[in-house]
Amino acid sequence: EYKVLRRKHTEPGDNRGYSKKYPKSGYFVCKGCGNPLYSYAAKFDSGCGWPAFDKCFKNSIKTIIDADGYRIEILCNKCDGHLGHVFLGEGFDTAG
Repeated sequence: EYKVLRRKHTEPGDNRGYSKKYPKSGYFVCKGCGNPLYSYAAKFDSGCGWPAFDKCFKNSIKTIIDADGYRIEILCNKCDGHLGHVFLGEGFDTAG
């Protein structure tokens, strides 16, 4: 977890089964600082093997466009923990 959160490594998709867990209430927090990030209702199955969310809590994350212009890194707005990437042009439109 440290390598992913602080050194921006990538763990194998669905390494811990997180993409298959759908809670009925609550929210997801940053593993590094406990900052609330996403409502349970924002989670969806993207088919990529990593947990996916279509909405975040206001001011909970920040984004940085990678040099390739294709990937957007998602970071915790409170502790700069690496949360993953968004890829432009994926074709998902789950935000109702």
